[in-house]
Amino acid sequence: MAFGDPEVTVDIVDGEDGKIIYKDESGMAQTFYPARSIWLTIDSLELLTALSESADDVPATKLITRIKGVATLEDFSVSVIGSPETKSRSLSISLEAGEWLPKEADPSSLRYAGKLGGAMLSFNRADWEAGTSDEWWISCYVAKEFIDSLVADIRGESIREMKVMLTLADLYGTSDSWAPLSLRDHLFIRPTQRDSRLNIPQVAQGYVSSLHFSSAKRDLRPVKPAEPQNDDEEVVSAQVVPANSQQVQSEALRQQIEKLRVTVKWVGGLIALMLFFIAAR
Repeated sequence: MAFGDPEVTVDIVDGEDGKIIYKDESGMAQTFYPARSIWLTIDSLELLTALSESADDVPATKLITRIKGVATLEDFSVSVIGSPETKSRSLSISLEAGEWLPKEADPSSLRYAGKLGGAMLSFNRADWEAGTSDEWWISCYVAKEFIDSLVADIRGESIREMKVMLTLADLYGTSDSWAPLSLRDHLFIRPTQRDSRLNIPQVAQGYVSSLHFSSAKRDLRPVKPAEPQNDDEEVVSAQVVPANSQQVQSEALRQQIEKLRVTVKWVGGLIALMLFFIAAR
């Protein structure tokens, strides 16, 4: 079988301080280090509502709402060690109310992690019988109050952006623990720990360390009252106020009469002067 086939066993050895050493088919070794916390940006969200059986002994059903979406890693990619064709940066994500926490109560890699809820990350290979495709997935279990608030904002179409930070054991990177926190990395999960086969990768388990979303933006600043005009501005305003049409017409008529009066005065004088010369002859 070709290297990278799901049934192939890969050569992985556990090292010190949580490191693992992987040898490829050519014998070249590569060291992977426990990954730091990872950030994801949520690209889309949808609500899934269903009836579920009650956990109590009394036969009953209850309504549950889960949130499902697509998230993008802020790091370069995630893949299964020894299976480069699984590389991706996009993962499906689900969030629901629950109290699930990792099996290992407090492994060294999670000692200082924020613990807002439980989280898992892994990879499912395509199954032609079930009709499924390759899929990277994340499951988060957080407080019901947060889920209720998020559901309300999704239904109200007021959610604007959302980010999630996870701190997971069994998630590895190519940079050691001394690398800057802002450094983007290539992330990896290991094949199944029992026999290092690629068909069922290990599930990285840990905590939701940060989870926040923002709603529709609102301007909360008080409305400023209109500023009053001073006396000079009022005088200028009064000067530029146009007269009404009746005043304009009266003024024009007065000017025409004045011109006619002056014209009649001069014409009358000329006529009297002409009569005087005629009489003198």
